[in-house]
Amino acid sequence: MKALVLAGGRGSRINEISHIQNKCMIRLLGKPVLQYNLDILAGLEVSEIIVVVGYKPEEIINEYGNRFAGKKIRFAPDYEPVSRPPPVKEAALPPASVPATPRAGKELAVGRSVDELLSPL
Repeated sequence: MKALVLAGGRGSRINEISHIQNKCMIRLLGKPVLQYNLDILAGLEVSEIIVVVGYKPEEIINEYGNRFAGKKIRFAPDYEPVSRPPPVKEAALPPASVPATPRAGKELAVGRSVDELLSPL
């Protein structure tokens, strides 16, 4: 089973902080926000974590490399930013759910967005 983490956004709603670093690498209680998602996924039976990166991807890639807590990490670049997606409620998707994509394949079972920790529902 694979997991997908959406970590490619610019973070314009928190521009005061995100203009100097990737919003996923903002520290919250001593660790990057992205790591909270990775910690959750590390506890699940996933064989691979796919992290979609866009804005300042080198920060994420340099921090985590190709493994986290024994899980393989693969980075999928997404350099064509889309306008801000609708909030989870408006998209009619339950939190932590995203459709499988060709990049992830048919084995995708878990999806996470870093925004789930940064934005209230």
